[in-house]
Amino acid sequence: FQAEDGIRDLVRSRGLGDVYKRQLLCFLMVLAKKTRPLGLSFTFFSVILFVGLTSLQHYYGAVTVNNESKKQKFSELMKSGEEVALNLTPSSWLQLLDDRGSDSIIPLEYRREIGIQFPLGSAPSVKTLFCAEDDGLISYETDRFGFRNEDDEWNNTFHNILILGDSFAESACVPNAFQTNFAQNLSAVSLGKGGNGPLTSLAAFIEYNNRFKAENVYFLVVSNDYSRPVRNKSSIDLERELLEPELLKYLTDPEFNQGYFNGLDLQSYRRFAVEYSKSLANTIDGSNEIQFLRTVSKLFFYDFIKNIVLSKIERNNIQELRFVNKSELEQVYMRINYTADLTSSKLIFVPLPDKSSSCKEDEKRRFIDGLLIGLNANILDVWDDLCDKKYFANSGGHFNSLGYKALSDLIESDFLRNKN
Repeated sequence: FQAEDGIRDLVRSRGLGDVYKRQLLCFLMVLAKKTRPLGLSFTFFSVILFVGLTSLQHYYGAVTVNNESKKQKFSELMKSGEEVALNLTPSSWLQLLDDRGSDSIIPLEYRREIGIQFPLGSAPSVKTLFCAEDDGLISYETDRFGFRNEDDEWNNTFHNILILGDSFAESACVPNAFQTNFAQNLSAVSLGKGGNGPLTSLAAFIEYNNRFKAENVYFLVVSNDYSRPVRNKSSIDLERELLEPELLKYLTDPEFNQGYFNGLDLQSYRRFAVEYSKSLANTIDGSNEIQFLRTVSKLFFYDFIKNIVLSKIERNNIQELRFVNKSELEQVYMRINYTADLTSSKLIFVPLPDKSSSCKEDEKRRFIDGLLIGLNANILDVWDDLCDKKYFANSGGHFNSLGYKALSDLIESDFLRNKN
């Protein structure tokens, strides 16, 4: 038959979406004299696209293989008989539905079931599955209050250093908590949990102060606390928190506390977290497996593609930013400062760059620095030191082990300067 006629018929066929017919189409276009230039162009483009995507996949951590390893490790831990829980962070108890989806929210009735007005940590004293970036799936044993610390740190009521913040303060996706890098003679604990915004950090600090005291409090401030790209449909962390009635009490009622570190029974929370995680694991079968993995990913994994694409766009300043209401953020920060004054703790804000930040002129940096300077707050300026891609994971948006080590060195140096 005439090659041109064969191509025309193939284009008209309903099966053009089939991969093999596409390949045949390119082959026939190359054979046909009239369509040979176009066919060669398609073939060349396909090769370049394939090589490019393969290179990106290899460079950014072999995504497909990494996802399979997450799935395998999760399944192995659940089937081993060992008690394991997902990292149920405070943000998963917030009820506002945005683009995170309903399966990222723990229904309100479970909060009543465990008898906690608003959980500020994860389940206590249990192996907890965290997140996966360059080092694969990370798990750790939570302390007696559900945070990522050595449990014996809580045997003392005084700590040299207290860390507040979100997943960066929780040392996301690396094998060791970054506060373990501090000198052995320094007592340090972190109340950081993934997804925390300023109001949740305030709540955790108020509860901590009811029983413990810290010499210096370092509040790690990240951009999603107070901003988002305009095209990102997720709520700014503080906006979402301000809609939670139990969290709002920490801001409006000076006497409010749950006794989270001082007598609150967290064992029902532990039992719930283990059973809740098992219920998700039991859905692993052919038809439900994809939905299960999607649910788990929203709870404690980080979206690789979204991180990479958004970071590239933001780095090129293509996306506009939207910011939280400035007066609302100031109110929370002033309340945190007031809480520190109650125990004569020194509060230091530590604004962090993110993977997409500009190291010179960054709009997020200008916003947060201007706000903190206006409040006459103590600031540890680490932006220039840490605004370097070598400190961030290739396959995610958090610091890698080198970045967390650099951060801990900067905090320890600041603490020693203040001490002297």
